[in-house]
Amino acid sequence: MIIYITGKSGSGKSTYAKRLASELNYKYIDIDRIGHKIYENSEIMEKVYHLFGDCIKDENGNFDRKKLGKIIFSEGNSEKVKQFNELTWEHMQKLIDLEMVDNLVMDWFLLPNTKYWAKSAIRILVKSFDDELRLEKIIKRDNICKEYAKLRDNSGISYNENEFDFVFANDYNEEKLAENVKTIVDYINSAIKS
Repeated sequence: MIIYITGKSGSGKSTYAKRLASELNYKYIDIDRIGHKIYENSEIMEKVYHLFGDCIKDENGNFDRKKLGKIIFSEGNSEKVKQFNELTWEHMQKLIDLEMVDNLVMDWFLLPNTKYWAKSAIRILVKSFDDELRLEKIIKRDNICKEYAKLRDNSGISYNENEFDFVFANDYNEEKLAENVKTIVDYINSAIKS
């Protein structure tokens, strides 16, 4: 069974997905981790530097992901950004496809915009009760400023709750998270027995 979990950055979707995968003994795919692997590919990075130039390098000439992020999140529809997204997504899909298995939990904030979305058996939206707290978590977790966090947040997608099998309103309470994960595990186990 393939379970896809989505939600805004900082909503707790990765924590939720890892917990659910562990409880079900399913494989967990972290698309963010896969996305970061593209920066290890010299062929792709050569194309990325060709697109954006030295403005995505730090003072030592090394790649600076935050500088690239500022461009991506502030110029979301520019031709360069579209080319970057096509280039990186093509490579990411190849890496994701290599990790696909029958019993799987995957999370990513852009999952509904991918070819994978239609293949899910269960779709879960994790949303935050408190957007200010969510932004604070992003700022602390990623060591970024509030302006950058908001830029990144505004570049995301909107979710229609009616398109999901389950919606979990996360108040970052460990007990409630555990209860909700148990509800999903029970639902899946009963569906498998039927």
